[in-house]
Amino acid sequence: MPRILLIGKKGQLGSQLEPLLAPLGDLIALERSQLDLSEPDTIREYMRLIRPDLVINAGAYTAVDKAEEEPVLAQKVNALAPAILAEELKKTNGMLIHYSTDYVFNGDKHAPYTEDDEPSPLNRYGQSKLEGEQAIQAVDGAYLILRTSWIYGLRGQNFLMTIKNLLEEKKEVAVVDDQIGVPNDSSTLALATVQLVEKVLRKVSHWSDYKQLYHLSAKGATSWFGFAEEILKIMRSNHPNKLWASLKPVATEAYPSFAQRPAYSVLSTTELQKDFGIALPPWQASLASLLKAKKGPLH
Repeated sequence: MPRILLIGKKGQLGSQLEPLLAPLGDLIALERSQLDLSEPDTIREYMRLIRPDLVINAGAYTAVDKAEEEPVLAQKVNALAPAILAEELKKTNGMLIHYSTDYVFNGDKHAPYTEDDEPSPLNRYGQSKLEGEQAIQAVDGAYLILRTSWIYGLRGQNFLMTIKNLLEEKKEVAVVDDQIGVPNDSSTLALATVQLVEKVLRKVSHWSDYKQLYHLSAKGATSWFGFAEEILKIMRSNHPNKLWASLKPVATEAYPSFAQRPAYSVLSTTELQKDFGIALPPWQASLASLLKAKKGPLH
């Protein structure tokens, strides 16, 4: 039975991954208080103690604006830590599955980004994630890097929970309408990851062949405003007698921020579907499934 290490078990993705991974092997799931990715020596110590066959790194520094003020910390967590994981796994012929982001791109393109498109991050967060990708690739062990985007869910700080609260509390909510991407439900991403893990575990003897980066994302595209509209539509359907705020589209400039965001960051998922037969549903379907399964209060 393979020993699987899940890092970041309390995060949006990690919390969804843990119960799904448990049947697949000897699972050890760690939260940030147990394994701090900003501490290189601790990472090495845990890796040598646990000696996992497969590591799924769902831990990351994700505060996009704060990364502009804390670039060293972002780089430690998002670039140095994955490099150490990759180095330790290479010594034991293990494999790393690591998540990255659409924010490695600058948004100048107006068609879905492929894995062959040249990254050019606009902010420190995106730069740190790109450096993490490059560090893993430079180690040249067995790895799968999964870029995704706009992750949300029913726990933690994310767009869905923020908008839901604002729609309840305000009369009007202004939402950015000139950034285009793809919302991804953490539970759907976790299911797809586990499908990938199941396929990988069937080919342990060929792990050295896995040195690939893929885009993992739902179908379709929208703006943050379009995402908010869909949330409001479903919430109104779930609670027809409740009074909700109206939505107002605004330009990015209406919300000044430390970090610049790409205007367009849709990811093409053709390669993952071709190589592994994994395709996510349209983003609207995942959102509807999540919210319609939770018709009570969202807290």
